Amino acid sequence: REWVLRFSSSPEFLEVDPEGAIALDGSGRIVGRTHGAQDRLGSSGGKNLIGECIENLLDLTVDELPNLTRGRPSEERVLRLRDGSGLFGHAIAPQNVRHVRARRQPDLPGPLSVFAGPDPSLQSLLRLCARLAHTRTPLLVLGETGTGKETLARAIHSSGSAPGAFHALRCAGTVEEKFLELMDAAAGTLFLRGVEDLDDGGQTALLTLLETRRDLRLIASSSDPRTADPATSPLRMDLHFRVVGGLIPLPPLRIRQDFDWLLDRLLQYASSELLRLSPAARAELTSRKWPGNVRELEATIDIAVALCDGAVVDLHDLPVLPGGVASSVEPEEDLEALLIACDWNMAQAARRLGVNRSTILRRVRKVGLVPPS
Repeated sequence: REWVLRFSSSPEFLEVDPEGAIALDGSGRIVGRTHGAQDRLGSSGGKNLIGECIENLLDLTVDELPNLTRGRPSEERVLRLRDGSGLFGHAIAPQNVRHVRARRQPDLPGPLSVFAGPDPSLQSLLRLCARLAHTRTPLLVLGETGTGKETLARAIHSSGSAPGAFHALRCAGTVEEKFLELMDAAAGTLFLRGVEDLDDGGQTALLTLLETRRDLRLIASSSDPRTADPATSPLRMDLHFRVVGGLIPLPPLRIRQDFDWLLDRLLQYASSELLRLSPAARAELTSRKWPGNVRELEATIDIAVALCDGAVVDLHDLPVLPGGVASSVEPEEDLEALLIACDWNMAQAARRLGVNRSTILRRVRKVGLVPPS
């Protein structure tokens, strides 16, 4: 009925031999703990952890616990203690108590619940994934590059009743030997990244593997929509229907309705500090086309956080677009703020905007900005 948070100083032992564990109620208060947890988290003054709010011990809220489930690699599930030290965390969601409520959608499992925000079509797709997670149906996740196909596959895998191991294999190149190695692999999920790239030898080896290993559940991904149709699929017919059982189409970032939610979430992931986006920066990011989808947005946020000097990520912190344009607008107040941040170093400001120093000088003269004496 409660969240359980395990932790370890090493990601390798996080799920097999954690150093400690605590149980948390819905408000984030500790209602149970192991001796290891008491020693590690309650060492300051020897205070009892029971009844303590998790936010007083870790830079973490109870709402962020789904981020620490198996949907993300162990090395990315970092816990920051208030004393500045770090641990790796593994959260186990409570068992949902069944209530009969009219027209209420079932709660999504932890890894799937944090994949998307308030986008009706994506939420409907995730509910489908939650149902399929407990089956052996082979799935094809279809979407443009960078839309999060492998992330979703891991979330489906972790949401199953007996997920086992997750084996990821890139299909480009010669992969026959890799399929042979999987003959002795642990049971679980086989994720094929870019299944449309399998050559004839790889397709034959995959077919042999699937006929031999019935305990491997297959999830494949493709960025080529022709893969879903048997008439145009690059897969041979006797393999196609072993790969394409259920179709999971992921939308591109440019049509997602949860863009603001995703922005805030990626900003939270990218920095240990409490940062926010200025209205101008948010508007600029919203207006971009994002051909690289979520992967491109994540890289953009990482760069902006690295360039940001204060608590607000502003327009001049954003990386430039192809062609050297940092933004569609460059208001006077933003240019002046950038110059102040750079101590009126024109060369440094030019580097931040991705333009020539002469361009900065021309803009300064045009709007009449004067450096401090």
